[in-house]
This record gives sequence, structure tokens and C-alpha cells, in this order.
Amino acid sequence: MLRYLVPFLIDTYQGISRHKLPPWLRIRGGAAVPAVHDRLIKTPVKRLDLQPGEQVRVRTRQEIRQSLNREGRNRGLSFDVEMTPYCGRSMRVQRRVNRLIDDWTRQMLDLPSDCIVLEGALCMGLYHGLCTRRTDTYWREIWLEREAPPQATPKGEVEA
Repeated sequence: MLRYLVPFLIDTYQGISRHKLPPWLRIRGGAAVPAVHDRLIKTPVKRLDLQPGEQVRVRTRQEIRQSLNREGRNRGLSFDVEMTPYCGRSMRVQRRVNRLIDDWTRQMLDLPSDCIVLEGALCMGLYHGLCTRRTDTYWREIWLEREAPPQATPKGEVEA
């Protein structure tokens, strides 16, 4: 229970401190913990044309932060703290997403740029309390890098 309660309490305090407390009572300016935002005004774009089944490595949190604005977003898509456990991991592309349904309005949205869904990369509720939705996380291609396919060894040769 403490594993979920402590991050929840810290994140709640940070949210309150941003709006209701003087700056000297804020921790790191009231930023979410762990911090995933940066200071960009215009966020960069990188197109890899990733396809389902390709192997990718999720960049480190520090590399991803360099592509985010003050709200922790890259061209409108947020990099949530729930995505940080996947940083640095090797994963497989499950699918590309260019349309989705907004949960609040129930409207179909055409996304201005594609998002990537990675196999097994789910929101686990580690930082947002005891959320059990286990929803897909959406990734920008700039947060990923293509991994080279494993080199096949010629027949008869043994790997060292």
C-alpha cells in the first residue's frame, strides 16, 4: 500500500503547491515526481516510419525530457510519469495510431501525427494511485530509436 500511497501523496502536494502555496514551499517548482517536463516552446519532430513488429529501444528519461515542453508534452501528446518504467528498455512496436475516441466527448479524433503503441507498455498506476485501467501508452517516434536486427551467424560458425 505504501508503494502507491507515498507517490500519490507527493504528487497531490505538488499539485496543490503549484496553485495555492507560495514558491518557497514548492518542491522543484511544483513539478510532478519524477520530473518529466522541460522548457521547450516548440517541440521537435522525428519520423522513423516504424511498423508493427519492429524492435525499438525507448530512450532514457533525460533524452525524452529534451523533446518536451513545460507541460511535459511533445506536439500535444504528454509523456506521463507512468511511462518512465519503460525508459531504456527494448520493446516491440504493436501498432501505429492515427485516430482514437475521446473518452470524455465520445468523438472520433484524427491525430495530427501518428503515435506508436508498444507491446506490453501499459499504464500500471504506479504514480497515479491505485488505477487499474491498464491502458495502452502512446509514444512519439522521437522518444524511440530503432534497434538493429540481430546479425545472423553464417552456417557452420559458432558465436563467441
